[in-house]
This record gives sequence, C-alpha cells and structure tokens, in this order.
Amino acid sequence: MLKLIWSRLPGGVILKSVQILILIAIIAIICHFWLFPAISAYINQAGV
Repeated sequence: MLKLIWSRLPGGVILKSVQILILIAIIAIICHFWLFPAISAYINQAGV
C-alpha cells in the first residue's frame, strides 16, 4: 500500500520533504514523551 503511494510521487523532492516531516514528527514525539516529563520532574525536584 505504502509502496504504491511512494512510487506514484513525482521526483525525489516530495520524497525528501516527506522523510523530513516524518523525522520531525518522530523527534516531536520523543520530546513530548521523554524530554518534557524529565524536565518537569527535574523542576519538581528543584522546587522541593
């Protein structure tokens, strides 16, 4: 299914932008679930 969509895309520009978007999404998810709780826990420790 995905290969059909990817093969229909014209040129490598769209492919590159899609890869960059996926990369940004992964980084955002990692930051949301790992970095933010760690920072808030550190702030809570510092506050106490």
